[in-house]
Amino acid sequence: MSPDKLLNVIFLEEAGVPYDLTHIDFSKQELKAPDYLALKPNGKIPTIEDRSEGRVIFESGAILWHLAENYGKYLPSDPVKRSEVMQWIQFQVDHVEPMMGQRAFPLGLALNPI
Repeated sequence: MSPDKLLNVIFLEEAGVPYDLTHIDFSKQELKAPDYLALKPNGKIPTIEDRSEGRVIFESGAILWHLAENYGKYLPSDPVKRSEVMQWIQFQVDHVEPMMGQRAFPLGLALNPI
């Protein structure tokens, strides 16, 4: 798994938010199972289920934004500083995550074909 998939877990740990992990077995194609596709139609991770709101949020940037908003952590109330945080989240999603995914594929999935 590429490190970018852990961003949301890192947020939850740092913010002291309790959570449960559901492990996905890539070799069994669990991402393509109907119950998972009902949560996230493109069948990829990450995905969270916010039980307090009874809804699913997917894509790492959207999840980070959701967590920061809902738990009042790491997201300033000042509009300028808030915008700066959003710029860095977007930078991470647009530029860092794709590179991490390209690195992770040959180190993991390509060496362990499904």
